[in-house]
Amino acid sequence: MTVHVSKVMHRGAITLVLLLLCACDTRPKHVDPDRLPNDMVQRKWTEDVLLDDGSTIVVQRSVLFHETNSLSGDAYNAVEQDATLAFTGDLASLPAWHEPLMALLLYRDPSANEWTIVATTTSCDVWNRKDEPRVMYLPDKPNTLYWEYRQGENGWREVPLSRLSVGLPVNLLHRYQRELFTSHVTLEFKKVRQGHRDSSEEFLSIVERPRVNCMPSVEARWRRQGL
Repeated sequence: MTVHVSKVMHRGAITLVLLLLCACDTRPKHVDPDRLPNDMVQRKWTEDVLLDDGSTIVVQRSVLFHETNSLSGDAYNAVEQDATLAFTGDLASLPAWHEPLMALLLYRDPSANEWTIVATTTSCDVWNRKDEPRVMYLPDKPNTLYWEYRQGENGWREVPLSRLSVGLPVNLLHRYQRELFTSHVTLEFKKVRQGHRDSSEEFLSIVERPRVNCMPSVEARWRRQGL
């Protein structure tokens, strides 16, 4: 009888652990948008994007981000948990871009015939987790805040930041933390929302040597050393 009770208790403990693990699984892909935690915010909108050749296209965007702040309310930050950019119209057949990053720039590389997205983050945890991006074409390979993605035959792939991206002005909405109050973002809306003088230069254009305030974590250093 004692053995039977022990087995039941053991099975009950396993069940409890499994339930707790399930309860802790907060992966954004499985979050019901109508039942988000209080510190999670989701935005969806369509957006006019001005390309460097003067033409304008419309993209569909969504972002899910986690809000944090200090007790005094003076250290607000929003970290992307999921972000999507999808083409529309004649470009609708192209694959959508999905990354837990803040997209800043969208353009088409005419020489490679590739759509390109440059993204960033305001989180040092994300910066470390994605293994300290570097400007590989410079001799000293300095750290950067940007990740570049290019769309090819097999979908989007991450590549080192290219010379072509450097100096290009940001053309995507990235100040979406405050409520948008619109389902469609125009060029004028972005100019008003993001044209503040207090904006860091890293968020106005793609800078070759941005200010990087993050320090490599122990885990990141181990990865770089192949440990």
